[in-house]
Amino acid sequence: MNSGRPIYIPEGLHAGKEIFGTIAGRMGLSLEEYPLSVVKNLSDPSLSVELLHYLDRKPALFISPTNLKIQGRLIELAKDKVFSFASVSTGTDHADLKSLRDAGIHFIHAPGANSRSVVEYVLASLPLFYGDDLLLSGSLKFGIVGFGNIGSKLGRCLEKLNFSYSFYDPFVEGNRKSELDEVLASDVVTFHVPLTKDGEHPTYRMADSDSISKIPGNSLIINTSRGQIFSEESYMYACSRCKSIMDVFPEEPPSEKMIQAADIVSPHIAGYNYSARAGGTSLVAENFMKLLGFSDYIAEYSKGNYNIFTVDFLQDESDFLKNNPSSFRHRRENYPDRGDFSDTISLNSQKKYSGFLKKILNSCSTIQ
Repeated sequence: MNSGRPIYIPEGLHAGKEIFGTIAGRMGLSLEEYPLSVVKNLSDPSLSVELLHYLDRKPALFISPTNLKIQGRLIELAKDKVFSFASVSTGTDHADLKSLRDAGIHFIHAPGANSRSVVEYVLASLPLFYGDDLLLSGSLKFGIVGFGNIGSKLGRCLEKLNFSYSFYDPFVEGNRKSELDEVLASDVVTFHVPLTKDGEHPTYRMADSDSISKIPGNSLIINTSRGQIFSEESYMYACSRCKSIMDVFPEEPPSEKMIQAADIVSPHIAGYNYSARAGGTSLVAENFMKLLGFSDYIAEYSKGNYNIFTVDFLQDESDFLKNNPSSFRHRRENYPDRGDFSDTISLNSQKKYSGFLKKILNSCSTIQ
């Protein structure tokens, strides 16, 4: 790796300066930020003179948000210039991995880094629909669609909270595995699948109107995975048929109609608490160093300064988005630091919480 090549991070990647700042000098690289305006709203990245300027500097690592489609013309332009692209998130559906491999460009992401953040979001949302008596009784039955990093971690938390659950995942075995129809016939149905369009079990538009009709009308639907597992039609049907929490949408930014249709909404930030974003950044840094032959990197980062905490932020977040539908993109791209359950216990201990919120803080703040 030639000395002086830049590591580019987007402005607003809060832990990025600290984490990559500790390794850039050691590796003989420079660390630079770029404005998000460089990569947003690009239907064809080749039209952005500013983006080409950054690529022409032959970055060792270019960290991009997931709204930049790393495919097609962009990969052609990056060939022989960019050593590696990265996203500090779980998903890879925005990147053409085969074309990147063919072009000799590495791609790094952070699978599982945001799993606890999403699990905490799901658990903390429940008191918006159910009272303490019901939640503390453990009588709700949960159906988990997708049982990977997030779904399985949610299952372990539900067990600690004495809830029963079943899951559907054609790629995972387990004694709670059930057919999809049985999982959908639950009090709370929560989706945790990647977006896939190929293979034997694609998830693109898997939540069609026929599937939604299998969910009882008094149930709660939660989608924190990918919006395009619904079509616009099935999304609207789900919101009209059941109680609903939607963090993701069939199109993003969503229309005002989609935002208003769901009971609780948020701008694709379920996995965005500070620990998740910093942890994802650290995982990318660790894997980047391994690519260059360094194997002794230990991720360290400072805690954030929090004004909001996952345990009780969601109603205010939803109200803000419903009152300001056009704020979706700006809010997601400029999202404030959000404390997780463990931060709530250590930093926000003076606040009084309901019985169930106290229980999830005590039972699930250290779940792995």
